[in-house]
Amino acid sequence: MKNQITLVLVCLFFYVANAQDMAIETKSVSIENVISYVIETMGKNSEQDSLSSKNITFLIQSAPNGLAIEDKVILKQTL
Repeated sequence: MKNQITLVLVCLFFYVANAQDMAIETKSVSIENVISYVIETMGKNSEQDSLSSKNITFLIQSAPNGLAIEDKVILKQTL
């Protein structure tokens, strides 16, 4: 039992150490250019078949009163 716990802790340690070494890419794109950015990015990644190894997160900054109707339409078309 002690060996199993030690093995789990060592694996967890290496997993955390490896995650900290990974590079994080960030890009800033305006809402008007998000469709073209997604098309270009997905096209490049699908050719290289590296999309499966990446996590993609979209953070959307909006005004305190919410998104405009045009922005909502653009986001629905994009995603």
